[in-house]
Amino acid sequence: MFHLSFTSFLYAVLAWLSLLYGDGIHLLFAGMVIASIAAGSVITVVSIFHFFVIYVIIQMSGLISAFLYSNQEIFYISAILAITFSVFVISNGYKQYSSIKEMLRLHGQINDLLDNAGQGFLSFDNNLICESSFSAECKKIFDLKDIEGLDISQLLFSQNIKDKELFCEGIESAVKCEDKMIKDMFLSLIPKEQIINNNSINIECKALNNNKFMIILTDITKTKILKSKVEHQTHVQNMIVEVASNKNDFIELKDAFNNFVKNLSSYKDVSTSEIDSIRRELHTFKGVFAQKKMIYIPSCIHEIELKIRNISLNSEIISAIIEANLQDEFNKDIAVVNSILGEEFLNSKKAISVEIESINEIESELTSISSILEYSEQKNLNNILTKIKKLKYESVKNMLDPYISHVKQLSLKLEKEVYELEIEGDSTIRVSTKIKPFMTSLIHLFNNCVDHGIEDIDTRADLDKDDIGTIKCKFEVIYDVLAIQISDDGQGIDTNKLSLNAIYKAFNSEEYIALMSEEEKCSLIFTNKLSTKDQTSIVSGFGTGMSSIKDNLEKINGTYSIKNEPGDGVTFSFFIPLNEDKNTDFSYFNKCENICDCISEQIGIFMNETLNIEVINTKELTNQIFENKYVQAELYGSFNGKVIIVFSKKITNLLTSTLIPDGFNEQDKQCLIQELPCEILNTVVGLSIQHFDKNLENTNLSTPINYDNFSLMNLGEKCKNKFIREIETSYGRIICIVLEKENQ
Repeated sequence: MFHLSFTSFLYAVLAWLSLLYGDGIHLLFAGMVIASIAAGSVITVVSIFHFFVIYVIIQMSGLISAFLYSNQEIFYISAILAITFSVFVISNGYKQYSSIKEMLRLHGQINDLLDNAGQGFLSFDNNLICESSFSAECKKIFDLKDIEGLDISQLLFSQNIKDKELFCEGIESAVKCEDKMIKDMFLSLIPKEQIINNNSINIECKALNNNKFMIILTDITKTKILKSKVEHQTHVQNMIVEVASNKNDFIELKDAFNNFVKNLSSYKDVSTSEIDSIRRELHTFKGVFAQKKMIYIPSCIHEIELKIRNISLNSEIISAIIEANLQDEFNKDIAVVNSILGEEFLNSKKAISVEIESINEIESELTSISSILEYSEQKNLNNILTKIKKLKYESVKNMLDPYISHVKQLSLKLEKEVYELEIEGDSTIRVSTKIKPFMTSLIHLFNNCVDHGIEDIDTRADLDKDDIGTIKCKFEVIYDVLAIQISDDGQGIDTNKLSLNAIYKAFNSEEYIALMSEEEKCSLIFTNKLSTKDQTSIVSGFGTGMSSIKDNLEKINGTYSIKNEPGDGVTFSFFIPLNEDKNTDFSYFNKCENICDCISEQIGIFMNETLNIEVINTKELTNQIFENKYVQAELYGSFNGKVIIVFSKKITNLLTSTLIPDGFNEQDKQCLIQELPCEILNTVVGLSIQHFDKNLENTNLSTPINYDNFSLMNLGEKCKNKFIREIETSYGRIICIVLEKENQ
């Protein structure tokens, strides 16, 4: 504008000079040209209207001056200039008008696109104030006619204070940051989804220039509903596959759960132990129902567990479980199954060739007459009963196979990378259905392997482990004992945390924990209501799952051992005696254990009273080769087998120095050293027999004999069963072994 004013002033001066000095046509012409060019040059900085006014004033001034002084030549030249420049102005003005019109058209198209994109677009400044530009969808999402000047955080998060704070912190951090990558990182951390006016809205935030931001809002309500329907249908399909492929198992599960719910109302003055049993049973049902892909009942039981965990009165716990209407929720799942498979599917009898009730009747009748038979006839009858029982047996592999898919599904749910569960064992091994509750409760151990044991892929990479975790299951029968081994290559049991939790929850004192061995600390995992997890989930954390395993294991006279390798995994071994009928065929496994325990107790008493050596700990060993010489004696009568005692070298030397007096020559002394362990075995076994089980009270002992360790390696090869007990003392260990011979 200054340029325009200066040239206009110059034009006026030149025109005035031309009037003063007469023939000033050239001066006047030069002034008009300069002024016209100057006016044309500002067309891009001022509006066409302003430019036109200035141009007309300049040209009219020149024309009026020329007319007043009757200078026809000047008048014509000015008119030509005016017409020429008018054409120039109109031409440029039209171009500018067309350009502006095109810009307005494109702007309108963009607005139309944004308004019809089905998404909300809006911008806001670093003070979180919405600007004037926003799409029509924003009005619909917020149910407002205008959002200009409103606080965006209040619009998005009015119902969620925590998310509102996260949003404000994220925007504030992004404003302070200059690096675009870091700025985008802060924006990616803001809440991604929110419920606004009962609709699910996806939120995406992007940075603009000058510390301004754009929000893109997408209504995903219909998408979520559709996704939920698809997931529900998939869930239903998975449930139907599980139920249809394991019909007998599911019918048993259905009947067991119906009985469980029915019996709840019969509890009146319920004890704490009964409540603990109910908790464990409920927790196991939840795990098995989840394994069967049931839709409604697992989450219902989970809610009950959360509710009753803080209730102290036993009667209130029972009431809370009853009020939850477990049967109604379970019936919803049954209704889904019936709608697809038909009601006859679950109401039909179990698909076996002979009904179990008939087998039970035959077994009961044969058992009732066994007491009046002679010993030889009883033995034959026992063999027949064993064969009859095997008609009801089920394959161990079939019991374990469902855990393959369970581990796979659970690892996907918990976002853990795990190889397919490996199950190794003879598929022909069949066992009584009495162990089925224990096999069912193993779901808690597999849950723990995936949830507690296997680390996430990043952690495993940091530990230089295979990115994918491994869980294995192995089973075999050894001396009429079913051995099941379940292991993983995860982080193992954190015995320190487990011990601290046991102290914190007052299960054990700090002094008692301090005296525990590592294996005993690992065994705390089976303590009821004790867990290493701080938070509960539908999978684990209640502390009742592992105690359920132990409870069911003890009901079938089983034992266990734990091999914990912190950082490398843990192995659980379970040993279940397969000869279950104590009345007609007393368990060889229990015979060996009973004899071994009685002898071990007398050994401890002998060591304490004779050598003043105290027993520190005793534990069962599954198998071992010993380097020391040992002493053994035959057992016969009620029990047909052997008893073996192995002393450590340190204890042997102490026995020699304490019990063999001085004065003997070297040859006699060596004979006494050889006979001393035999005398000790003879003494402790003789004292132990009176404590044997009543079925073993007629057991007799032969003369003990010394052997070397070479023959010990082969002792277990042809025996029917064995039991090994380690006695740990301050002077080393003593091993007691009881072997049962094969029937002749």
